[in-house]
Amino acid sequence: MIACEELEFSYDGQRQFRFPAFSLEVGEQLLISGASGSGKSTWLQLLAGWRRPQKGKVYLENQALLDLPEQQRASQVAVMHQNMHFIPSLNSLENVQLSAQLGGVTLRSDLPDLFEQLGLQDKTKQSVQTLSRGEQQRLSFIRALAAQPKVLLADEPTASLDDEHCHELIRLMQSHTQNSACSLIVISHDQRLKASIERSITL
Repeated sequence: MIACEELEFSYDGQRQFRFPAFSLEVGEQLLISGASGSGKSTWLQLLAGWRRPQKGKVYLENQALLDLPEQQRASQVAVMHQNMHFIPSLNSLENVQLSAQLGGVTLRSDLPDLFEQLGLQDKTKQSVQTLSRGEQQRLSFIRALAAQPKVLLADEPTASLDDEHCHELIRLMQSHTQNSACSLIVISHDQRLKASIERSITL
């Protein structure tokens, strides 16, 4: 589903990052971990097609990711951001709808079912400011899955969550990405995730 050659990237020719090759099939999961400054965010940006590597390529279903139209990349590779960037004046459903509109992607037809499965069916008309941190994380997950992407990149999804909510969110993410035929890549320094995601790469 998604694969990459050994990637290289540098900022203004100063610091050089080298990332190992890997491939993931439908429904498979990968944890990318490492200390601050190890290049996790840079690798995420390369995998999302936001930056062009100096060496190597990222492939989605055997096509070079950067050869795909931007709108197609946006619909097939979703990013669940660490900073969730919700619009406070909009309710939960409107935040999901606006994100899809701005990205030029079509919302999945079973979106109400997804809200229900993640326990937010009663929160669709509620201001995001009234949601708990755990509920906001689940809403961010819904927003990322709203266009039925083929790959989900989750950037520090368990940051600031306690142990109970950390493991609950990861279980939900694993279950729903598998049910959606979506590969999951979690980028995190959270050591608790190593027990939940079997395959990992440490930078």
